[in-house]
Amino acid sequence: MVKENNLKVTKRKEYVIRKISIIITIIMLLQIILPGINILNSSVMADNPEEYYIGTEQELWNFANEVNEGNTFDGTTVYLTEDINLNCTKDNQWLPIGRYKRKREKWI
Repeated sequence: MVKENNLKVTKRKEYVIRKISIIITIIMLLQIILPGINILNSSVMADNPEEYYIGTEQELWNFANEVNEGNTFDGTTVYLTEDINLNCTKDNQWLPIGRYKRKREKWI
């Protein structure tokens, strides 16, 4: 009976290890197939600092705040990966990304 229980525990451990190995393999393959998207990190900044991916409302708000605080993202390509609906409220209104300077008469 004890040997039978030990065998069941061993088989269960092997099963869990196999499943974890499969998950890790899938993550590694996705990293190879989609190199610009960092799957294991919630940050929208890709491994390549020249690429920035935005796929959620919160990521778009964060990006807008960074730009409006002075980060120019010069040389960075920004990708919008999903259609995004902004849930604006009276207290939380959308501000355009960037700022307008009259002297230059263009958005920066």
